[in-house]
Parts: sequence; structure tokens; C-alpha cells
Amino acid sequence: MTAASRAPGSGNRRGSTPNNSSQHPPAETPQTNHQSTTESSYRTYTRKAKGHADKVYTYATKAAPLWVWGIVFAIVGGIVSMQVGWLGDLIGWLGLICLVISAWRFLTNSLVNTWAVIASFMSLVALIVLGMLFFQSAHIYASAGRAIAPESGLINLHNLGAEIFKGFPILGWLVGLSLRGLAGVVRGLELTAFGLLGVMIYVIIQSGEVMPVILKASPETLQRLIKTLQKFKKVEVSNNESATVRELASIHNNYYESLIDALGWWRCICYAVDFVVCLWFAPWIVGGWSNFDQMAGWENANWPNIIRGLISVVFFEVAVRLWIIARKGVYLFGKK
Repeated sequence: MTAASRAPGSGNRRGSTPNNSSQHPPAETPQTNHQSTTESSYRTYTRKAKGHADKVYTYATKAAPLWVWGIVFAIVGGIVSMQVGWLGDLIGWLGLICLVISAWRFLTNSLVNTWAVIASFMSLVALIVLGMLFFQSAHIYASAGRAIAPESGLINLHNLGAEIFKGFPILGWLVGLSLRGLAGVVRGLELTAFGLLGVMIYVIIQSGEVMPVILKASPETLQRLIKTLQKFKKVEVSNNESATVRELASIHNNYYESLIDALGWWRCICYAVDFVVCLWFAPWIVGGWSNFDQMAGWENANWPNIIRGLISVVFFEVAVRLWIIARKGVYLFGKK
């Protein structure tokens, strides 16, 4: 076969220069090698920094929730700002960021749809209404304290130290506003030392009235109660034991059940005491019950006392039940 009859490209390639570009990649230049090393070091450093930050965050959240750290940073920022303004502002803003992140996580973890948002909003409204109802009905017990010890002077708390938080960034203004509002509530109740004692008794009475309802409001609380009752080991005694042993065993076996039953009895007692106090210290007739024979129609009715008495005995628990219904909506429509 002649050289001319050979196919193109099939001839002797001994003299041709081989094309090695597809077999061997170009050698890395020092600049490229340095760049890849820098990127690798940066990724390693970023990964380690993120790992340390995650550890710090884990330890911090185990010690206290994020919103607690937000409040702590806000207080520390206000104190530091008295000496070093910029540092105090920085710490205060850090506290605000913690609170914002905590609120955002609550919204994203619990309120995942429109109905959950509505239920949460209604829960907040119910809490505000509860505060207003408490303020109105607490007047009865504050006036009871003043009537028992009329010589006792009024408690003057000024603004509860709201001026201290003037230098706090943003959160200081909110804390100061809350303290001034609380001081306004104290002035509105016209509290004396005995009046304050009366309000504390009112808190105990209202707690006794609504505690059985609140215990049954949360699935977590119910599950905890059920698990506690199931884990409790009861004592088995035979009929051959003495009556004293059988009685002690019965008391032991009904230890927790008796507490729950006692809450029902305590609820009835609290309602009875509340009703008597409202009738005695907040009479429904202008001038007191001594003017009952002079009452002609509703002209002499003491409507503020009537409303406050109904709030204390009836409507406060109604508001608590409405709050529980709203919280059930949050549990139902939220992730939890």
C-alpha cells in the first residue's frame, strides 16, 4: 500500500508532536494554589467559629431562655450606660435583639397560620381584660382594708423608681412606662397598709376560685398530673391489718387525689368568702344596707359596687375561661 492510499491521519505519527493537553491538566500556578489554601482556611475558620457560637448559644439557652437574656442585657445596658454611654447602648440593643429573636421564634414555632395568630391575639386581649377586671374588683378589698384600719395612711410609691430607667435604650422607656402604670394603679386603689393586705387576700381568693379551672386548661399540665398519679406507688394492705394501718394506707394512697379534691372544696369556700366580702364592704345601695327600707326602685342603687361585686364573683372567672378557650385555639392551630 502506497503512502498516498493511506487514510488521512492514519500515517506514521512518530514525527508529530503529541497533544497532551487533554491528558494532563495545566500545572497550578503559585497564585492559584495560594488562593485555594486561603479559601480552605477561611472555610475551616468559619466552621470552627460557627461551632463555638453554637456551643455558647446552647449553654446560654440551657441556663435561661433567650428572652430572659434579653431582659438581663437591657438591665445591664442601662447600668453601664451611666458610665460608658456607647457600651450601654450596645448592650441594650443586644438585649432588644434577643427579645426580637425570641418573639420571632415563638411566632414561627407556634403561630403557623392565620387562625393561630387570631387565637393568640384573643388570648392577649383576654389577659388585658383580666387585668382591668382585677383592678376594678380589687377596689372592694382595698376599701375593706381602709375600713378596718381607717387611721392607716396611704402608701406613696411615687413612680416605683421609673426614673432609674431613663438612660436605658428603648427597653428602659418600656420598663419605665410599665412602672409608672403600676404606680398609677396603686394610687387608683388608694392603698393603705391594710388595703394592701386586703388586695393580697383578694389574690389568694381569686386564685382559689380559678385554680381548678386553670389546672385543666393545659394539655402539658394534664399530662404531668396523669404521669405523677401513675408513678405514685400505692400501699397494699390486707383486711387483717389494724384499722389504724388501713386508715394510714388510705391516706397515703389518696395523697394526690385528696389535694385535687381539696381544690374543689377550697373553690367553694373562696366563692363564699368573696360573696360575703362584696356584700359587706361594697353594698349595692347608696349609703349602705341600712338604707334598704328607703330604697324606691333603682335610683338608690350603687352601680359601681354592683358591677365590681359581679366582676369579683362571676365575670373574672368568665374572663379566665375565655382566655383558656383562646389558648386552646393556639394549641389546636399551632404546631404544638
